Amino acid sequence: MSDSTEFKVAAMMTLPRYENVYCRNVIDAALREVGVPLQTAQGVFYGQCMHRRFDRALQHGIDLAITIDFDSIFTGKELMSLLQTMANNPHIDACACMQARRGTNFPLMTISGETKVDWDGKPIKVSTAHFGLTAIRLKKLESMPKPWFWSTPGTDGDWEDNSCKIDDDIYFWRNCEKAGNSLYVDPNICIGHMEEMVAIHDQNLQVTHMYPKAWRQWVEGGNREAHVAVVPEEDEVG
Repeated sequence: MSDSTEFKVAAMMTLPRYENVYCRNVIDAALREVGVPLQTAQGVFYGQCMHRRFDRALQHGIDLAITIDFDSIFTGKELMSLLQTMANNPHIDACACMQARRGTNFPLMTISGETKVDWDGKPIKVSTAHFGLTAIRLKKLESMPKPWFWSTPGTDGDWEDNSCKIDDDIYFWRNCEKAGNSLYVDPNICIGHMEEMVAIHDQNLQVTHMYPKAWRQWVEGGNREAHVAVVPEEDEVG
C-alpha cells in the first residue's frame, strides 16, 4: 500500500455454530493475502456481537473496520480495492462492495425514494447496504447514539418480511444516516454471496438446479418452471 492507504485495520465477523467451510477458507485466504487480522464473535444475537466488536476495536485504536458475513465470497483483490476506495475518498464514512441479495436479482442496497440509478463509474451514495464486505471508519460511530444495533417488529408486532419490521443491520444504517455519516456502495467491487441450491432430476430425467424455495414450489406442483439452471461446477485446483 502507499502511504495514503495506511491506517489501522481489522476485519470483524460473527460466527454461526456451524459454518460453510468453503466460504471460511476463501475468506481466510483473502485476509492473509492482504495482511488484515480477523476478530470474531459468536452468539445468537448479531447486533450484540457486532456492537461489542466495534466497541473493543475503538478502545484499541482501530481506524477502519472491515465487516464480513460468513457467507460472503471474495478475494484479496476485492479487499484491497475496498481499502483503496476508502483511502482515496475521505468523504466516505462507510463503503460496501456490490453484493447480490440471495434468491433475487437485486443488490443489497437501497436509495431513499429511488428504484434505479444512473451509474457514473464512482461509488454510489445509498441509504442502506449490508455487512458482507464493508469498510467503516470507526471514529464516525462516536457520533451515533447507542445502541448501534436494534431490531423492532413491524405492523401489529409481527416479524414477517412484509410487516415493515426493522432488522439490526437496517437500524444501524438508518442510525448512521441520522448522525450525518455517509454510506456508499462501490459497484466497481463486486463480491459473491453463497447460496444453497437443490439439484434434482426433472420429469425428463434431466438435472436441474433451483433455490430451495423454488424446489418447494416445484415438488408441490405450483411452479415447475421456477428453477435456476447453472453450469456444472469444475473441480478446483490449488
